[in-house]
Amino acid sequence: MSPKRKIKASEIVPDIRKGMGNSELMEKYNLSIDGLHGVFTKLVHAKVLAMDQLEDRISLPDDPTVIEQIRKTPRAYPLVPFPIYDMDNMEEVYFVRDVSEQGIQVTGINAEVGQKVTFLIQALAFDEVDPFTFEAECRWTTAPPESVDPEPVAGFEITQISDDDSAELMKLVRAIKEESPQPSELV
Repeated sequence: MSPKRKIKASEIVPDIRKGMGNSELMEKYNLSIDGLHGVFTKLVHAKVLAMDQLEDRISLPDDPTVIEQIRKTPRAYPLVPFPIYDMDNMEEVYFVRDVSEQGIQVTGINAEVGQKVTFLIQALAFDEVDPFTFEAECRWTTAPPESVDPEPVAGFEITQISDDDSAELMKLVRAIKEESPQPSELV
């Protein structure tokens, strides 16, 4: 068995920040995809990089357990995305792709990093969850290629929520986990 290869954060982090792709990083540092995900995990745990800097590098279908391991709170992934509304523009309907007690991933919303939004969730599919609101700030956004998903996707961190609404959010996360197989269960 060969000794573990040591990769210095001072070498790989500048390459990541310059935008070097995963395959380029794997080739340069002689890593497998699992090895690269391990490096990402260690960099996030060491607080050298933030999770939002790696969101587009780690895809859920390929290895969902990696993301769950490095996130502070586990995410719940509904089988069918459900609607979420911007309180300032109730005519537009967006959809929740995943949710945790600290954040939410929304599809269909054109947001900018740093943008603050007050959201309303009416999770009608979950009878035990009452409608609730919270304030959130956009932490990352992507516009996937047309062939993959024509709608933009944004990740929001919950910045302000009342105690009552927080209780509803926790009920929602539990209800989704009970009713939907989560990515780690599909592996």
